[in-house]
Amino acid sequence: MNVMFTRKRVTVGALLVCCGLAVVFTTIGAASSTGSAQAAKLVSTEEELRQVQERVSQLKSEIADVEAVAPEVAAEVKTLEERIETLKNQRVNAAFERDAVLAEVVYINRLKSELLSEITAAEALRALRLQALESIEKSSKENAEIAEAILSELKKKYAEADALYQNNVSELARLNGLITEANVKLDTIDGQVTAAQTALASARKRITNAETKQRELETKKTNLKREIEKLEAREQQLKTEVMSLESQAGVSHEDPRSTIKILDDVIWKLDPRDVLKKFPR
Repeated sequence: MNVMFTRKRVTVGALLVCCGLAVVFTTIGAASSTGSAQAAKLVSTEEELRQVQERVSQLKSEIADVEAVAPEVAAEVKTLEERIETLKNQRVNAAFERDAVLAEVVYINRLKSELLSEITAAEALRALRLQALESIEKSSKENAEIAEAILSELKKKYAEADALYQNNVSELARLNGLITEANVKLDTIDGQVTAAQTALASARKRITNAETKQRELETKKTNLKREIEKLEAREQQLKTEVMSLESQAGVSHEDPRSTIKILDDVIWKLDPRDVLKKFPR
């Protein structure tokens, strides 16, 4: 009887140990599973944190690039505005010069018209002289003295008309030269005005493009700053999560003696009567 009782006690003890070990290993397995999940989450969180930090660094670099380009754009805008003012002044000056040349052309044309009238009058006097000579040839001797007097007067008039004619022809040639020069000058000024207008339009277009680029850069800079703020907030959140996960991972890696203590507690908490019920005599 004592032998059987002893055997039963040994069996019960073994069962208690087995049950305790099963509970402990189950607990350890669960803890290990939880620790593995936490470790995986920690790795994932650290990777996301690294990506966020890289993105923040990239965005800050882009902002630096934008800030580096902005002064260049502003300088270009200023240069173009100065160029526009210069072109406007050139255009105004060329217009004034053109008006002056046009006034000179009008004056020269008026002188030319007057000279043409004088030349016409001189040619009329020459024609009158020829008529007088013909008349003298046809007249009788009685009228010779009168004809000679008329002829003398006509010669005098002719000489004056001829001199005036020659002077007028020379002056007319000079005026024609002045008109040609004035027209060439006008063409040059017109070319300058056209070039100034073209350059002005081009400068205005470039300044519009530069201002548009400047606005786009400012918008991009603002958007980048907003994204950085969001990422920095996410970075802080991830750092907090990493600290929490590292803390939790540290608990799951305690001294092995804590596992023995758990095993001991589990074994002593088991009621032997519950085990004996499963093994009746």
